[in-house]
Amino acid sequence: SRNYSEFKPFYLALDPHKRIMFWSSDGSKKAIEVSSMDGNGIKAVVDTNIATVTGLTLDRIQERIYWIDYSKKSIETCLYNGTNRFTLLRNGRLLQSPFSLAIFEDSLYWVDTKLFALRSMQRYNTSHPTTLIGLLRTPRSVTVFQKQVQSGAINYCADHQCSHNCLLSNISPINYSCTCPDGLRLSLDGISCIPDETYHKSAHPSCRLDKTFQCSNKICIHNSYVCDGNDDCGDG
Repeated sequence: SRNYSEFKPFYLALDPHKRIMFWSSDGSKKAIEVSSMDGNGIKAVVDTNIATVTGLTLDRIQERIYWIDYSKKSIETCLYNGTNRFTLLRNGRLLQSPFSLAIFEDSLYWVDTKLFALRSMQRYNTSHPTTLIGLLRTPRSVTVFQKQVQSGAINYCADHQCSHNCLLSNISPINYSCTCPDGLRLSLDGISCIPDETYHKSAHPSCRLDKTFQCSNKICIHNSYVCDGNDDCGDG
């Protein structure tokens, strides 16, 4: 199992076309990691010369990762596999307090909390970042909403056979994996969730959360599964 203090996930970016996800680790071990969207196959993409990531985005066409390193006051990039890494911009005056990062076509966008502005620059002409919108009160994030960015991915979970949760996968031969909520575990058929007898209140403090229901046999399930027609508790 992974130590959360070492690998503390922070920024997240998805590529649904390839059914993979990238995230920055902000724990004691700084890195950008990748896995299948079902959480399997975790590996480091960038784990050297990296400090504090405050923005992460993907170019799904060229299969490149872009990120902001706040401590280094830089915007950097590499391919999905970690190769061909280079720095686009490293300048404490132009990147005073950069947060969040988005990409569309040839432009990168981020917010600067000291300049109170939405900033942008061309990927292939990084010497002249510009301010698109200034005098923002508390800028924290930027996202691009555009049909071209969202279209084209096949949702393999649309016709899934899972009893509960379906997650896209680039490892599974059927392109998705079935998973279970807390208090349940996956049965041998790979699609059905059954009660997990090892999950009980004394071992799992989350049973005391407002959104968790404790069955008569001490198994804990999420409130959304109460009286849903499935025997999630396994107590009849």
